Amino acid sequence: MMQAWKDSFYIALRDRLAARNPERTVRVGGEERPAIVVAENELVAAASPLLECFHLNWKQAAPVARLADEPAPLLQLVCSISYATEGSDELNAQDRGRVLAAMDAELLDICRPGRTEVEDFSSLEGPPFAPGQTLFWSLPVFGEIQHDGRRASRTATVELFAFSERSAG
Repeated sequence: MMQAWKDSFYIALRDRLAARNPERTVRVGGEERPAIVVAENELVAAASPLLECFHLNWKQAAPVARLADEPAPLLQLVCSISYATEGSDELNAQDRGRVLAAMDAELLDICRPGRTEVEDFSSLEGPPFAPGQTLFWSLPVFGEIQHDGRRASRTATVELFAFSERSAG
């Protein structure tokens, strides 16, 4: 079920990014798509940091709590989202801060509302299966801006939550 949560979060952010800024795209394997990738699902070339692209990396998962009226524990899954820019050649990279700030705003926007229905994309045949779960998450917590020569980057952390299995109603 954890993979379905990861996939559902990625699909929600990908679709929201495409709607919010259709020009923020990246070319991976000859295919142009919204500029958001999941490192563990990509070829090595795409998993390495592409500029002006959101990179999702999954961290630890752990039980949070067991509510008295819920037979299944609430689980937390942590996602770090990294992105970087070198600014534009036209402005001699002096717009790095502005580009990074625009990406901060996009990330904040695509993380709202902080929920989506879980879909299981594991079957290669037919549409995804909807197990009747809702995945919800926190707003991003933005880390410090890092500077490495011409490159400016940031990592934000988002905490996702869902119950470990669908409760019998």
